[in-house]
Formats: sequence, structure tokens, C-alpha cells
Amino acid sequence: MMQYTDRFYRPILRRLCPNAMLYTEMQVASSIVFGKEERFLAFSAIEKPLVLQLASNDPKQIAQAVHQAERYEYDGYNINVGCPSERAVRGGFGVCQMADVELVSKLYTAMSQETDKPISIKHRIGLGLTANEDNLSAFIQPLYTLGVRHFIIHARSAYWAD
Repeated sequence: MMQYTDRFYRPILRRLCPNAMLYTEMQVASSIVFGKEERFLAFSAIEKPLVLQLASNDPKQIAQAVHQAERYEYDGYNINVGCPSERAVRGGFGVCQMADVELVSKLYTAMSQETDKPISIKHRIGLGLTANEDNLSAFIQPLYTLGVRHFIIHARSAYWAD
């Protein structure tokens, strides 16, 4: 929900749903690491509980982003493996990572070394016309074995043009 679930909209959501877990819009880890940290990480106390949603194709960068985010006291972290935008796919993150569970495992492991807070993964049911229960299980099972206990599944396949 890029450009929707920002720090101006989340307080409105909090008023509507006082007990809901809110998620930030997707933040690219490199923006946090190399950009103005506060711009990407700051939030108001009224937004809590709040999960920081991250995207990256680099385990070291995503770990550094979590390390920096720990100072802001998020309630958890989320790896976005569901964004089908052209920018995300061109950058090697988002939904194209469903085809590389080994990389997603490395991202999760790197993040988990920086925090004790829960780390969830948001993804699709699969890629293109090949999406089925077997593909979904092949993606989830190795991550579950690593320790992921919260999966957020978009109930649709992802399509994008190369």
C-alpha cells in the first residue's frame, strides 16, 4: 500500500481500529541505510502497535536497516515478498523473490540476528499461472523450518512483465 499507509494515514486507522496491528508502507532497506533514517523510520506513539515492512535483496542491508530501526521501537518486522511493481521487480525485491526462497531465508536470518521481535513474511499464493498449493508449500516450508511463524498471504498470484 505504497503512499497510503504512511505516517499521516496510520493515526486515522488507529482511531478506527484501536487494537489492530498496523504495518508501515514498504520501505526499501537501502533507503534507510543510505538515506535520512528518520524520514523512513519515525512514527508517532499513537500508531503503535506498528510493524516495519521492509524490502531488500541484500541480507547485510536489511540487517543494517533492522539494526537502525531497533532504536525506534517497532513491534515487529515484515519482509515484503509480495510487491509486483515494476520498480520492485527491477530492483530484485518484492514478488520476484518468491522464486528464490533461499534468498528470502537469508534475509530472514540476517534480520533475526538483529532483533528478538517477530518477523513476518508477506507474499502471494504464487507466481503467474503456475501458482498452486505445492508451489506455496515449497515456499513456506523452508521458512517455517527456519522459524517464521507469521505469513501474510495475498490471495492472488502475481504477474509482471519482464
